[in-house]
Amino acid sequence: MYAEAIAEAVERIPIGEAGRSGTRLEKVRLSDGSALVVKRTSAAYDRVTQTTGGHGREPRLFLSGAFRTLPPGVGHAIVEAWAEGDEWVILMRDVSAGLIPGDHVATYGEVERVLTGLSALHRAYASGPRPAPLCPLPLMLGNLYPGKIAAVRADHDFPGLVLRGWQRFHEVVPADISAAVRAVHHDHSGLADRLGRFPSTFLHGDPWLVNCSLMPDEIVFFDWALAAWGPPAIDLSVFLAGHGSRIQPSREEVLVRFRELSGGLHDATATRLALSAGLALMGWNKALDVTEHPDPAKRARERADLDWWISHFDLS
Repeated sequence: MYAEAIAEAVERIPIGEAGRSGTRLEKVRLSDGSALVVKRTSAAYDRVTQTTGGHGREPRLFLSGAFRTLPPGVGHAIVEAWAEGDEWVILMRDVSAGLIPGDHVATYGEVERVLTGLSALHRAYASGPRPAPLCPLPLMLGNLYPGKIAAVRADHDFPGLVLRGWQRFHEVVPADISAAVRAVHHDHSGLADRLGRFPSTFLHGDPWLVNCSLMPDEIVFFDWALAAWGPPAIDLSVFLAGHGSRIQPSREEVLVRFRELSGGLHDATATRLALSAGLALMGWNKALDVTEHPDPAKRARERADLDWWISHFDLS
């Protein structure tokens, strides 16, 4: 039914470009006036699929019923999903009203909603069966490592940007940090194996603000292609790695609040290792901002952010 309705849409509006993942998005207006978002993904062009395998992981999670037990106040956007040849088609409700602009500095209230939603997700699945299919934790943590990115087949410049960022990273960090991060990149499973020994649960895997919508009655998370099983601190680390310099609360305030929300799922050692994993995952992006951002003030801000992450890198 949905496939026919999409084929007969009266309006189609492309959303952005291929971006970081390579997936293809468009907003469609149906003959009854309703609006939906169509996402297409294929191993031929989807960077996440190429670096982590599991073609169609997000739609197959939906079809498996994994999202049916999301806790109150936490939602997903998928309405339906189906395969078309070598592509998966994911049909989503339009939650654009709650999206946060990429250059926005998130307020205390907005950050609180994200942290509350993530911790509710983690608590809801911690004692239940593990959803499937999930991204193996070593692949989730390593999907932006140089070796993985170098093998990506894409018609956009993101892979080259990541590789240049890692080159800059090793130029601007202390030699001991550079060597330690290189070692993590060469051993994809070591850090993930250590993290996997701590109390674990369902992780979104990529909880950047651009992957959530703050709707009036719920926070909607989307882009679940990196969903994994691991300690909650991994989601926290990914969130901070993407937004630590663009949120009103300090990083320390975020760490304290998430510890409070996580309760018995919190582990101090897991948090320390997860923050180290965050630098090994996103150091390239920080180094690019430090060395190439056109605004000197933002370069200085990102330098301070990078220094914070370096000070928290500890694999002992």
